[in-house]
Amino acid sequence: MSFAKQNPLFNKRAVHFGQSPRGLARWRGKTAMVTGVAGGIGEAIAYRLLKAGINVIGLDLNVAEQTPAAKEHNKTKGPDGMFMPLECDITIDEHIRKMFDVAENWLNGGVQILVNNAGVNDYTRIIDSNSQTFEKLLKVNVLAAANATQRTVQMLRDREEEGHIFNINSILGLVVPESGLLEEIGVNGLNIYPATKHALSAMSTTVRREVSLANLPIRVTSLHPGLVNTKIAARNEAVNKHLKHVPQLDPSDVADALMYALGTSPEVQRSTFFIRNNFFGSYNKYPPNFLASSSYLRCFIVAATTRRPPAPDIVALINPTQQRRRRRAGSALYEPRFDTTLSFRHFRGRVRHTYATSHQT
Repeated sequence: MSFAKQNPLFNKRAVHFGQSPRGLARWRGKTAMVTGVAGGIGEAIAYRLLKAGINVIGLDLNVAEQTPAAKEHNKTKGPDGMFMPLECDITIDEHIRKMFDVAENWLNGGVQILVNNAGVNDYTRIIDSNSQTFEKLLKVNVLAAANATQRTVQMLRDREEEGHIFNINSILGLVVPESGLLEEIGVNGLNIYPATKHALSAMSTTVRREVSLANLPIRVTSLHPGLVNTKIAARNEAVNKHLKHVPQLDPSDVADALMYALGTSPEVQRSTFFIRNNFFGSYNKYPPNFLASSSYLRCFIVAATTRRPPAPDIVALINPTQQRRRRRAGSALYEPRFDTTLSFRHFRGRVRHTYATSHQT
């Protein structure tokens, strides 16, 4: 049973803060493009999208027509989405262009949901690395996502459609571990991987602001999981040996967060999701209400407005016991000065919730 079903308070607050009663219904029959779909997080996300009746174009370097997600999907019958796996090198602009041309002519046409999931890591030190490694990490983790995002926004703008862009980031896109932590899991270094993830975080905020100022019905969500049980770490024997004894997230945990954000009302912007595992919990440098350690989703930032999502570059963290909600008297149309922040913390089966809103007066 899911956490939300076990805790009615969670459901009530979720609905109150933007969880649409229709949920994912408005996305049924739409098309999602997911990069890095051959396994791990990408595969889990693709499977969840298909089960929600969303068509999926899955991109990967060596994607087989019958990936595990496709096999499981084909076993069932029902109003599920259609799955089209395509081999694509996302670091090549021409390949990306062709993929969007395919999407334009498939089913209902276009891409309404983009999931920038593909990523590569390198467990070496920057001072011992080379330009080829730097270029590879930048191309896959940053430039490919930027190209796909630009084409998706352009397509949605031309077709005047609602859209949602997801950037599968990392906890390393928020904070770099202190010295000594990496050695505990057999890692000598992370190269420029944290730098690329910080760049992806900045890009998410920048694109979110741009589409907001352009009055486009497009939302941008950045997901930051901790250690996830995927092949990206298993490729390194030394790291994999140590990670066997470290609590890790499951790819489905990330997929759950994505589906939750996708199902919210159009006027609600789910900006950032932090998905923590126990290992990184004691090494965070953020306020406790943001980064409590658990394998559950810990915190999400909600930017709500009656007109359009604001640029979520400033978040109001207001103690509800010291501040109260303020609205413009006699007017239903107001725009927030800051984002609406909703934080859930789960301790021993209890839910403690805090929320804060600051509006222009």
